[in-house]
Amino acid sequence: MKPNYGTNCLTTKADRVAREPNTCEKCGYAFDFNADESGEVQVHRAKHYLLPPQCPNPRHVLRGSSKKTASIEWLGIPPMYLDTQIPSSPTSTTSTSCFNESIKRAWLRFMTRRATSERFYSSSKSQLSFLDQDLKGHKAGARTERENRGKLVSRLTPLQAKRSESASATTVTKQVPWHLKTLAPYVDKLSNSSSEFGIAPRLLGSQIYLGVIRNWINTCETRHQRICQFQVPDNYCPLWLIDVTKDCLVPGSADTSRYAALSYVWGTGDSACTTISNIEALCKPNGLRSLGTDLPATIKDAMELVRNLEVRYLWIDRFCIIQDEAQSKQTEIAAMHLLFSNSLFTIVAAEKLDASGGLYEKRRIKFKKPNEQLRSKPQAQMYQSTQVQNDQIMLEHSQNFMRTKWFSRGWTFQEHLFARRRIIFHNNTVNWECSCSSWHEGQILSRDDSSTSTQVYEAPQPPSRVVVCPFHPTRWPDMHRYTRLVSMYNKRYLTYPEDAIDAFSGVLFALVSVFPGSFISGLPRSFFDATLIWQPWTPPQRRRSVRKPVSEACLPSWSWIGWQGTLHSESWRSAASYLKERFDFDAEEGYCSWTTVGTVSWSFSDTLQSERKPVHNTRLKLLSSHGEEGLPTGWSRHVSKEGRAMFRHTYDPNQEFCYPIPMQSEEDSFELPQNPRYLHAQTRRAFLKFGESYKSFASACASADLLDEYKNWAGAIRLTCLPLDPGIPFPGTPLELVEISAGSVDNQNIEKQSIDEWHRPQCPRHSGLYEFYNVLWVEWIDRVAYRKALGRVEKGVWDAVATEQIYLTLG
Repeated sequence: MKPNYGTNCLTTKADRVAREPNTCEKCGYAFDFNADESGEVQVHRAKHYLLPPQCPNPRHVLRGSSKKTASIEWLGIPPMYLDTQIPSSPTSTTSTSCFNESIKRAWLRFMTRRATSERFYSSSKSQLSFLDQDLKGHKAGARTERENRGKLVSRLTPLQAKRSESASATTVTKQVPWHLKTLAPYVDKLSNSSSEFGIAPRLLGSQIYLGVIRNWINTCETRHQRICQFQVPDNYCPLWLIDVTKDCLVPGSADTSRYAALSYVWGTGDSACTTISNIEALCKPNGLRSLGTDLPATIKDAMELVRNLEVRYLWIDRFCIIQDEAQSKQTEIAAMHLLFSNSLFTIVAAEKLDASGGLYEKRRIKFKKPNEQLRSKPQAQMYQSTQVQNDQIMLEHSQNFMRTKWFSRGWTFQEHLFARRRIIFHNNTVNWECSCSSWHEGQILSRDDSSTSTQVYEAPQPPSRVVVCPFHPTRWPDMHRYTRLVSMYNKRYLTYPEDAIDAFSGVLFALVSVFPGSFISGLPRSFFDATLIWQPWTPPQRRRSVRKPVSEACLPSWSWIGWQGTLHSESWRSAASYLKERFDFDAEEGYCSWTTVGTVSWSFSDTLQSERKPVHNTRLKLLSSHGEEGLPTGWSRHVSKEGRAMFRHTYDPNQEFCYPIPMQSEEDSFELPQNPRYLHAQTRRAFLKFGESYKSFASACASADLLDEYKNWAGAIRLTCLPLDPGIPFPGTPLELVEISAGSVDNQNIEKQSIDEWHRPQCPRHSGLYEFYNVLWVEWIDRVAYRKALGRVEKGVWDAVATEQIYLTLG
């Protein structure tokens, strides 16, 4: 039976029987049920436990049946927070559905990459556990499968001790890896404020109190000045703003510096926007009101809200950017990081699917009594709030928010990242989030958090590598941060795929101050060779231009910009090898042995006929300069506790580096990101044969062996499809491979999560050091090569077979 790739939710017995009982619902793999007791079914299906992004059902389950397995339930991304305690030992009468009812919170969607499942046996003989690891190998959660009398019961285990009613507020946040907290809404702001009383969400009534939102703004402005008050360049101002008192457009100036911004989903309709032909009419008083029904409901609601909050100016992209004027449009797109950081607050419209739906669901804001507070509610409707209860509510809201369409869109990524204060409408409620605190609508702030307090909030200074919102770059190029941001962004969806680089440009422009050489089509120039070997975690989709001609769209196959999907963050570990790695909350930090060395000299161009500019990978020079030749300016050497030579820079004396890296000098001018379509180089080419395909623990994609002409093992390649996909080449198919760099890795456990061929018996890493060349499988179209997949070939084999020199143009 042909596997059904689009349907994974089986809710009735008839649906389950309709499928072949010996076939995996996810990939079509055929099981040998005679060996079911060995765990083949359980282990195989564990590889597919991830929640499919196309399924909107938060209780999505993937079920299968066999002769000896009654039912299996996979609960998606592992949970971080549980409202109720998990039974210490499931009984034989405990069903997966009953167990599911006892779990109020299933998961949080803020893993930077799809989790790697590592199988191990615990002290219990019948227990299998799978550790879920994120970018740096932290155990972000654990799921346990227990087999009881032929049934598998899913058991969810948090990282820390199980949280009870008496648990402290900090227990919640301690379960979250420190470097992931700021990538999920509300999570890193929990327990930063206290409350005396609150109103249960179900008792909030039909009105949203404007006074609550006003109090949030006043409290933040009064108490969070040093954290939430972002300083932008003196010469920056949006080109256009909406004057909500006159309902028209006005030019940006120093007098309009106090403005709000709106973040929303455009949708596919043909609603009104600013163009060269109508800007004069929109600048007249009541110019926007004259649009009538063409003015989307969300924009009407946002203008009314801002007006009642006594803020005069509002920035909305469809009206404050002239859509058919290319130069001014690109200027505003490049300044998105400044625009949202400088706004007084950002209204996030995540309630509806697009701009036509409005800002609210059933509950609307009560404007008649703008200063009315929740304290006027009857005492019977209030509960005495503890911080744990408030944290639980915010965590529930965090999950709901991350399931909205707004949170899945590409353009909203940088808008959320850079906004210093957010008023977020979603799931029939409104919440507040700033750089210091997150509050829910029913939370009544205590006197310590009131706007009348004279105490200024002193937020603890985070470690230098923690991402702080709004976006504050470190003084040095942090590849871990860059990797997380790219991974979070690239799985989001764009109506027009050719907007991929523009929708991320605010992040790149914010990072140019610390990444020497800026960026080339999304790849950091100073780490170009190491980032050119990016790999997908799940099968990606090639981005194709919809509106622009192919010759104008920047979607190169050699950059992640050209592909939509979840990237394998750890494929960039060699680029971040100058930082320590930690693979367990309680473990000591380790060191990455994976290195990438450039073997070709790259140049880039916008077109095939335009000028070609060299890449100049500066990191390679510094790698060889910290020995006998001395250290670069600003660097110092010291010996760590382990007796290892480590380095520090004057920009961040508390941060240790494994070796010196390029630093952007304060005196040097910043280079702007460049978006070329083509790469050029002279390199070596060889043809190898496609071998056996297999499922690697390094990713969810299919991997395959590479063989020489004598069918000897030569290397491995990761494909852009699932295992058992009908499009996988047949064994013996010749593949055209081109060399892009060289690398090596030591035989240590921390490397296995990155290397597909790690567990192949022929892999040379078993001898201690694995040396290889990074190669691209390419196809040629009109004398331009395009990336199909990336792999590695053992050094000795490649030197023997790659005897042909070619001039390569990658598109």
